[in-house]
Amino acid sequence: MANVTTIAGHVPNYVNPVTRQPVLLGINISFTLAALICVGLRVYTRKFLRNVAGVEDLIIMAAMLFAVTATICTCLGCKLGGTGLHYWDIPPTVNKRLNQQLSYVNQFLYQIILQLTKISILLFYISLSNAQYLRKWSWGMIGLSATFCLACTIVEIFQCSPVQKSIYGASVAGVCIQQPEFFKATGFINLFMDLVVLVLPLPLLWSLQAPLRQRIALCLIFCVGIFVCVCSIIRLKIWYQVSGDGNRNNPDSSWTRVDITDWSAIEYCTGLICASLPHLKPLFAKIMPGFLSTARETRSHELYGYNKSGLGSKRHRIPIGSTEAADTFYRKHKTHSSTVTEGAGQSDSESTDQIVQDEQGVGVPGDKENWHILKTARVDVKGADYHA
Repeated sequence: MANVTTIAGHVPNYVNPVTRQPVLLGINISFTLAALICVGLRVYTRKFLRNVAGVEDLIIMAAMLFAVTATICTCLGCKLGGTGLHYWDIPPTVNKRLNQQLSYVNQFLYQIILQLTKISILLFYISLSNAQYLRKWSWGMIGLSATFCLACTIVEIFQCSPVQKSIYGASVAGVCIQQPEFFKATGFINLFMDLVVLVLPLPLLWSLQAPLRQRIALCLIFCVGIFVCVCSIIRLKIWYQVSGDGNRNNPDSSWTRVDITDWSAIEYCTGLICASLPHLKPLFAKIMPGFLSTARETRSHELYGYNKSGLGSKRHRIPIGSTEAADTFYRKHKTHSSTVTEGAGQSDSESTDQIVQDEQGVGVPGDKENWHILKTARVDVKGADYHA
């Protein structure tokens, strides 16, 4: 009987091994592509459709670049380093050390991506409103995120002494921090910051008077934010299942690190998507004109005093000096004309200042160039024959 070579009691299978590589590649590539599409559409919308691109867009682009880099590292580790296989099934020709090196890079990229995404969202909050509570909390959280990112990056780079041990693993003598304990602590801090960023705009959104369709869209974006928090909790739970010094000296780390890698990618990619979704409304309005038809129709009725049954009330709110309003009125009611004056002797109390969004539906609260103060006055409409 021929001798069978075993590794730690396991018979290597280099031909058809048990593998987690398809799931690993599928999750990382699909979520990264989804995030890349959303971020790309966000940048296109803000730069070319609205010309309001700012620092927050540069920051989210940097976060996306780091996310793509992390995914490339994961794919290289999978194809060249044996990630997703049990270590006894990795062929001898594979560079197993590459797993350790690419995992080391991904460790500090993870925090950089998360914190840059938070900072981009918080800068958007600051531009959203002049509410003092929102601005103060947002600036405070930006400072906390930047400081936390810097501290985590330094710790993760120098987690071992000498640093070479972080790169080459057990083959180098030295001492290291306890990885699971460190990632548990940072996981709780991340979760706390995620929750704060999630609830900060709620008072503003709660007071927002918007059509039902827009409120539903805001709720869906809020649910995506909740899912990011859920991902943080799941990732934190995985670290509680890891003992000792984590994956550093674990001989089967090529297999066990898959769960952490997957949920890390899901977490930061979902965060990038969540940060981009609120900016895509103008794009939807452009490619799907009916998307905001209900909101526009409602706004038109409010501004011009129309209802679906016809003329409605004999008192209408028509923008002063707007020939478009008068033309629209004549087109809809060919048997009537109206005499519109700015109201000689009319007091200011009889007129209304109204903040409205432009007719393209591209305004977002805080974008002052797309929001206007509409001066309206109450006028009498006298019935008369209209001759084209």
